[in-house]
Amino acid sequence: MRSKHRQANIVKKKERSLLLSRGEERFDAVKLQFRQGEDFMNCYGNARARVY
Repeated sequence: MRSKHRQANIVKKKERSLLLSRGEERFDAVKLQFRQGEDFMNCYGNARARVY
């Protein structure tokens, strides 16, 4: 019973890291789109809020 629970946690962690890495990719794309000044800062904040 206990080991099954632990395995579920490992799977969850893997899924979470996959989601996070996918989010980072999207975040990098947003950073590339908005390089200039305040535009960049605004989109930076929005991207962080959306991804996490």
